[in-house]
Amino acid sequence: MEYVEVSFHLYPKEPWSDLLADALGEIGFESFMDQGEFFMAYIQKNDFDEDAMKQVWVLNEPEVQVKYELQTVPNENWNKKWEDNFQPVNVEDRCIIRASFHKVDQPFEFEILIDPKMAFGTGHHESTYLMVQSMFDVDFKDKSVLDMGSGTGVLAILAKMLHSGETIAVDNNDWAYESTKENVESNGYPEIEVILGEIETVREKKFDIVLANINRNIVYDQLPDYYKMLPAGGLLLTSGFFDYDAPSVIEKAEEVGFKLVKKNTRNNWAQIVFEK
Repeated sequence: MEYVEVSFHLYPKEPWSDLLADALGEIGFESFMDQGEFFMAYIQKNDFDEDAMKQVWVLNEPEVQVKYELQTVPNENWNKKWEDNFQPVNVEDRCIIRASFHKVDQPFEFEILIDPKMAFGTGHHESTYLMVQSMFDVDFKDKSVLDMGSGTGVLAILAKMLHSGETIAVDNNDWAYESTKENVESNGYPEIEVILGEIETVREKKFDIVLANINRNIVYDQLPDYYKMLPAGGLLLTSGFFDYDAPSVIEKAEEVGFKLVKKNTRNNWAQIVFEK
């Protein structure tokens, strides 16, 4: 599988790089990297449509100057790119999410080792940080948990560290599926069930807690499913979208029947907890 790498030079870079990531995600771009002067975006070669990309509103916004270059990235280069760019995620000095090659110079209550198969998105640090931070305030003991759009399986692994009961991680991406399978094993939680597929694979199951660190549109579409899966008092923790999208997410969730518990933000990203 080959990817197209688009190197964007934006001036000014902020807040336009985050807005561009959000817009590109709508047309199939899967991952992003911030590399100083450049903002890198990646999409599978078969899904790339340069004409569609040129129509993205950020690229036509008069308040920002944009130039870009294209190149194809062979599959075998993904791990090297990830290792060159991924930094550990330290959440409140309680939890660290790191790779095996990262050195740790202090003890952590929770330590999660990951070996993803491809680059993370720009929002990885922010939304993951927010989800982990919020999970600290939830009672997971013996609760059944769905990690929907599991990525590398970080949240499912943390749920087990917090003593959850049955825990299922679902993702529709082959890379994420393989990565999660390896990570649950290497972190000592082989009992986590890892599923390759869409929400249909678990639609008829019941869970006490749903974790959905995905993106705005998928959250919109799946809110009714989350509601049906949960019992009265069940919790939905969701992130993966910008703070300016939070009001519409809250509105749609309340239309379905959820009650807002709290909203957290970090560097323009949002995380929301709902209760059924």
